[in-house]
Amino acid sequence: MWNSSTGAINTGQSVATGTSPSIADMPSGGYEVAFQSGNGLLETYTPSGAATNEEPVAPGSSPAITAIPGVGYEVAWEGAGNDILDLSDGPNEASTTMEPMRPGTSPALTQ
Repeated sequence: MWNSSTGAINTGQSVATGTSPSIADMPSGGYEVAFQSGNGLLETYTPSGAATNEEPVAPGSSPAITAIPGVGYEVAWEGAGNDILDLSDGPNEASTTMEPMRPGTSPALTQ
């Protein structure tokens, strides 16, 4: 990652090939990053450490994250093996929407 104050930051986290991380500016300060790890699982990262959601993400799909004031954040991703939109409002709190997604696409979120 890149920080304008300190330059490059090595988080020690791997990102799956062909995917992109998503970042949210948190209302309380700081940021939260969601990404598909090198082992194909959804992960979130903050400067204070990583919280693993351990939810499988479809290959080639990138998760989306947005800050929710007073709540924290919400993450959306395409579930692996089912091409269904999945949501989480925090670590290990996943739910399936049953809304289909086209394989190889990525969701988007707005606040």
